[in-house]
Amino acid sequence: MAIITNDPITNDYGMTINNCYIRVGKKLLITAIVVDGETIYSIQTDVEVFLNKEAKLNLKEPMLKNPITFSIDKLGDNIYEFLYFEMKKTYPNYTDDL
Repeated sequence: MAIITNDPITNDYGMTINNCYIRVGKKLLITAIVVDGETIYSIQTDVEVFLNKEAKLNLKEPMLKNPITFSIDKLGDNIYEFLYFEMKKTYPNYTDDL
């Protein structure tokens, strides 16, 4: 699952790029934290931004990696669906690429 952003993104070199391909990284760090007897899960991963979909398909490295961390109170069946939903909040003007 990924999105193609409809807003331009500026990379570390100051270049503005349109139609970037964005996905949640494949590595997740999930930490269980117990607070007052309740378990909370902290999830850390990277959002990977590629020049475009072709760059991703041709196994190019992402041009940006943005770390994200958030907490949830229970782990669902598919954590990537939740991550995908969270990623869309960061990039609200997008086209789905399922």
